[in-house]
Amino acid sequence: MWPICFRTALKTIGKAIEAGEIPVYVERFGRTQDEIFVTAHALRHELGAETYNQIPTGAIGLYTYYERLAQGMRQLMAGCRKFTLQHVSHLAALTRDAAEISGLPYVTEVDAAEVDKLLDGQHSRDPHSAKPKGLMAPQPWLATGLPDGAGPNIGSA
Repeated sequence: MWPICFRTALKTIGKAIEAGEIPVYVERFGRTQDEIFVTAHALRHELGAETYNQIPTGAIGLYTYYERLAQGMRQLMAGCRKFTLQHVSHLAALTRDAAEISGLPYVTEVDAAEVDKLLDGQHSRDPHSAKPKGLMAPQPWLATGLPDGAGPNIGSA
């Protein structure tokens, strides 16, 4: 539903561009459609000027928004060394509505089985041992960040 609201807001901005009354919060990006929407130039080149001029401003804004989402997804995938969607295995929906619509697991349900194992004590932090290892023995120099004896000599005259 929010893309529809977003498109409506962009339609209002489009009318403001046509009237030359651009809001201050938009004017910092530019004064024309091509300056405000980063994909406008490429879209005009791809579709041709005649077809491009028939597209409502809200649609160009929505296209720009989705292109930016796609670019963010490509950057995340590249960072994970996954270059096509078929190689992405851990996707999760951030809202229950998105989970219901997409069929993806809700973000809190992705590792639910692993969490249950941890809470039940069935999971071991050391793969070679059935029991979890204990914590490291406390070291006196950790409190000051200095080796023993290197701290201030309190109590000496």
